[in-house]
Amino acid sequence: MTEYFAHDNVFETTDSTGPTNFILNGLEQGGRTLESASGGVAQKVLLCIRPQAEDGRFETAYFNFTPPNQIAMIGQPIESSEDGNAAITWGTERKNVFSVVPFHLVDRINDIIPCSVGGTANALSLTSKVPVVELKAGQWFLFTPTAPNTGAATAAISGADPVPIQMAGAALQGDELSNKSPELGYFDGAALQIAKRLKAGLFVQQGKFTFQVAAGGMQQSSTDGATPVYVELATYKLNSAFLSFPDAATKYAVWLFSMPKMWKHDTPIEIEVEFYNPTAAGVVRWGAEAVCIAPGASMDQAWGALVTAEKNPGAALVFDRTAKMDVTPANAGEGRLLAVRIRREGGHANDTLNAAAILVGCRVTITTNKANDG
Repeated sequence: MTEYFAHDNVFETTDSTGPTNFILNGLEQGGRTLESASGGVAQKVLLCIRPQAEDGRFETAYFNFTPPNQIAMIGQPIESSEDGNAAITWGTERKNVFSVVPFHLVDRINDIIPCSVGGTANALSLTSKVPVVELKAGQWFLFTPTAPNTGAATAAISGADPVPIQMAGAALQGDELSNKSPELGYFDGAALQIAKRLKAGLFVQQGKFTFQVAAGGMQQSSTDGATPVYVELATYKLNSAFLSFPDAATKYAVWLFSMPKMWKHDTPIEIEVEFYNPTAAGVVRWGAEAVCIAPGASMDQAWGALVTAEKNPGAALVFDRTAKMDVTPANAGEGRLLAVRIRREGGHANDTLNAAAILVGCRVTITTNKANDG
């Protein structure tokens, strides 16, 4: 955390009335001026304010000090000796005396700051339970929402202007925030990034989820499908069911997956083709397209936009996973059935491998906006 230190022994009068902005008017009854104590540097200070008359009233608040003699209160007073936290009304007939209270203030970078929550489900108001002079990047806030969000949400933290609440840099869509357990948010300077608490008690930042679809689990049509093959390699006898994609033609394989609710369905699916060339080096041109099918909708729907990638493993039997494609499914939606069609465009001019390419599987990465499907 960053530490700030204020200066005691400062005692000055003012030549303006309050309660917000003052002009300091010089040394009073010994001590030193705030300009001298601060080294002439603008900074935030904690001041105890009282009238010159000995009536015992005082007020404590944070102020911005601008050398040589200007002070402006930040937000609301912290404490007043009358009317709770209301500001003292200063009369015009007398000057005011300012004295700096010795204090040690932190900006709480990397601290977890507990907050009470007000506002609405999508427009939260967070009030820190410990002093926070300024909202700064690097602060963490712990809070329990009053209700789950129903869409994009914002948070006004300790009186600052509202900032977006996000997960992994993306706006919330609904039900990411829970009123059943505390949420932990990291302020990155522009938005409050939410982390979810797992059952094990660990916090994880939302982001990516990866799984693999083996070639042996893919389907092939009877007319233009790839050929299922059972491969046993010669030396160490690695054996498995793969798919063979011949040259000089375009062949396909299809796999289906019921997408989890935590999938952020307005983001592309990252597909990495896992393959090798069994006999020679050469470029293989792969393609992928996808569609989502909602419950109650027709299974026979048009594919989304085709994305292609061309890769050469460099030698026979070299495993390759660098053919990467960001595929946007048609009709994407939460909890829908995802169908993906993989192709090799063997007849394309850029496909130079004059032999079959063996598909091992596809590694798939999705962006998530929840910790789980609960």
